[in-house]
Amino acid sequence: MGYYVKNIVARMPRFFPEDDFVFFLGDTASASFVPALPNARSLVVPRTWKRDWLEDMVKLPLEIRKQRAHLFHAPVVLGPLRSINMPFFSPVPVVATIHDLHVETLDDPHMIAYRAEFRYRLQRSAARRARIVTVSEATRIAIAGAGIADAAAVRVIPHGIDLPPDGPDQSIKENMVLFIGDAPHKNVLRAITVFSTVGERVPGWRFVAVGNRARIRGLAGAYADEAEHSGLLTLAGEIGDAELSALYRRASVLFMPSLSEGFGIPLLEAYAHGLCPVVSDREPMNGIGGDAAVYVDPEDHHEMVSSLEGLLRNPALRTIVTEKGRERIKRFTWETHCAALRTVYAEAVGHA
Repeated sequence: MGYYVKNIVARMPRFFPEDDFVFFLGDTASASFVPALPNARSLVVPRTWKRDWLEDMVKLPLEIRKQRAHLFHAPVVLGPLRSINMPFFSPVPVVATIHDLHVETLDDPHMIAYRAEFRYRLQRSAARRARIVTVSEATRIAIAGAGIADAAAVRVIPHGIDLPPDGPDQSIKENMVLFIGDAPHKNVLRAITVFSTVGERVPGWRFVAVGNRARIRGLAGAYADEAEHSGLLTLAGEIGDAELSALYRRASVLFMPSLSEGFGIPLLEAYAHGLCPVVSDREPMNGIGGDAAVYVDPEDHHEMVSSLEGLLRNPALRTIVTEKGRERIKRFTWETHCAALRTVYAEAVGHA
C-alpha cells in the first residue's frame, strides 16, 4: 500500500464510525493496515489470471454486489505500474482519486508507451464515468485538459500529513541537503549537477539522494558517479519509512526542483520535520508552500545554484523559512481531507 491508501484505510473508519468499510485487498499482507474496528474489515480478492488488471475490472463488480456496497472508492487510478483496482462497469457509484496525470503530460518514453496500452485506455474510460477527486489544482487542470472530466466536476482535496506527537520536529540538524526521487519529472540530472556545483562552493555540506540507485544513475549518468566518488553525494537507495524519517530528522534543507508534481508529499514531510524547502516555482508546489519555501526555476541551472548556495550560507534565512513551514503545515490535516472525502461519498450516493 502506498502513502495515500494507508492513511485512507487507517483513518476513514475511525473518523466515521457510523459507516461500514470493506477494503478489497490483492493479498493478505496488506490486511495489517486495516484497523481493528467494528466498522472495518478486509476481503482478499485472489488474483489468478495472467492479466490481473483485467481480472480486477471483471471481478470487482461481482464482489461489490456481493458485499451490498453503496459506493466504491478507487484510491489510485490513471498511473503507470499500478493495478487497475477499478471496475469497468460498476453496480454502484464510483469515486476515483487521481493523484497526478504524468502518464498523459510527460514525454518520457515509458509514459508514452504506457498510455498507448489497452489497459490504460480501459482505465481512462472507466475514470470518465466516476466522480473524480484529486489532490491539487494543477492536477485538476490537467484532468480537464486531457478531456477526462470537466474542471468544475473535479473535487480538489489536498493531502494530509502526520505531525510528530510533540508537534513539528525540533531535532538538531546536520549540514545535509535531501533530494527524493528517481523519475524523470523529479529533474534528477539537474538536481545532481546543482549539488556538484554547490558542494564545491560551500564545503561542509552533504547531499543525499533517495531513490532507486540504478534509475538515478540512468537519469544522471556520469554526473551521479562523479558526485558520489567525490564524496559530495550519497545515494541512499530505496529505503523504508523509518530510514526516510531518520534522514528527514537529520537534514536541514529539502531540494525539490521537480518539473511537475501531482501534489508534492516531500514538501509537507519537510515541514513536519523542520526542513527548509527549496522547490520549483510551479504549481502545485508554490500553492502548497505559500511563503514558506525558497522558489527556483527548475530549468535554470544558474538560478538553482545561486538560490541553494545562498540559502546554505544564510542560517538566519533557513530559520525564518522553517518557522513559516511549521505554521503552513497546520493547513494540511488528514481530518480535513477525510471529512471532504466523506462529503464526496455522500454526494455520489445521493446522486446515484
